[in-house]
Amino acid sequence: MHEKQTLHDYVYHHLREQIISGQRPYGTKLPSMSQLCEFYHVGIRTVRDVLSRLKNEGYIVSEERKAAVVIYCQNDPLHQETAVHTILANQDNIREVYQTLAVVIPRLLAFSVQFYDDEDLKALIYKLTRLKNKSIEARTQICSYEFYRLLDRSHNLLSRDLFASLEIFTYITFFRNQPHFLDYILKHNAFHNIGWVLAPIAKKDQAAIIERSQIMFDSVAAAINDSMIDLKIQNDEHQGQTKLYQWSANRGRDQYYTSIVRDLIDKIGTGYYKENNYLPPEAELAKLYGVSVATIRSALKVLNELGFAKTMNVKGTKVILQNTADTYRCMQHHTYRRDTLLYLSGLQLMAILIKPAARLAWDQIDAKTKAALSQQVKQGTAIPLALISECVIAHQPLQPLKEILRQVSLLLHWGYYYSFFAQGPASEQTLASRSWLAIEALQEKDAQQFAEALADCYCHVLDYVRDALVKCGLAAAAALITPDCSFY
Repeated sequence: MHEKQTLHDYVYHHLREQIISGQRPYGTKLPSMSQLCEFYHVGIRTVRDVLSRLKNEGYIVSEERKAAVVIYCQNDPLHQETAVHTILANQDNIREVYQTLAVVIPRLLAFSVQFYDDEDLKALIYKLTRLKNKSIEARTQICSYEFYRLLDRSHNLLSRDLFASLEIFTYITFFRNQPHFLDYILKHNAFHNIGWVLAPIAKKDQAAIIERSQIMFDSVAAAINDSMIDLKIQNDEHQGQTKLYQWSANRGRDQYYTSIVRDLIDKIGTGYYKENNYLPPEAELAKLYGVSVATIRSALKVLNELGFAKTMNVKGTKVILQNTADTYRCMQHHTYRRDTLLYLSGLQLMAILIKPAARLAWDQIDAKTKAALSQQVKQGTAIPLALISECVIAHQPLQPLKEILRQVSLLLHWGYYYSFFAQGPASEQTLASRSWLAIEALQEKDAQQFAEALADCYCHVLDYVRDALVKCGLAAAAALITPDCSFY
């Protein structure tokens, strides 16, 4: 179970992992405080406190009005020994991260390329003409930079951070410094060179982007596997700490009361708490969620501001359904506007990833589980798409991909979608019928149709909610377009 993180904790652990893993090696400068604020979406005080902590722990050095510099040296014998032990203890985890990279990132890159304009393409083509004169290290950095730049163009609030979190767990900088790593890259060099990988981006060729970037990730993974065999031979004893891949789609915003708000919206939108009825008393809710009454009051305050409830002294909190005026008012509030864009980003990301995830899970779902799932959907006591998605996530063979899907699913409170319908799930037919197509494909043992039906469900929800929010004044939502899942 994940511990709740403050914004400070999230930024600190993210930067620290980048330094320890070698992504930010000895002597490099960290981004400026204003750049860190923009990247992590936090205030200047949070960044200042994080940098102070990293400085006190010996990871960086900083001076007034100058960028902080990394002083942690991975090549220090003690640090090197610790890194070797950590990598050997996490061999299987590292392999799964690379497998997940090959599933996730090529599809996100292919989706993002449609946002490149003529200036972007012109800049990339210029870089490609100059690659031959660059060192391998420089070419690798250009490739990584171009991937980040491409993901930024998609307007999705999760893509860049997701890629960064996966990169940290690859320990790629450590492996680059191993004696025979370059030889192993050449041995498995099925991707020719970095220019060959980047060339389809300049042509906006989505199919080739997926194919070539997958080949690159697979080739690097094979080279790293050979390097880990060498390390195992040279280091018989290893007591490193096992670390499973973790990622937070909330970026430090996973406070207890936020989770409670999402759960209450779910229950209101799906009809568990009906319109014009009252929510349970504060003390009862506190007991139900295992938190203090003060935390419940914070949650109810947000619920009131979002237009899903109205708290009245003595009587309690009455359930209401958000109307157009409430939605418009919320979209003027920076925090709620960003949370809504995060929700839409989650829908978009799930629309892209659920198809390959469903194919991977297919062979793990036995006949008994399929029958039980079909029966649950027929009973109509839960959201069909939620049930099917939970099944796909539970049967993921790759732990990192399971973690990514689990984190994204935490953002997708179904009650928000159903709150757009007067009678909740009972008056919504489109998603229900499309979800049933997935169940039929499951019963007919059609893996491809199953995966496509699930992707279609998420595309529909994204279409419906995004268009409704644009009408309510959230113009930025229009940039989160629906993916053409035939490519993914």
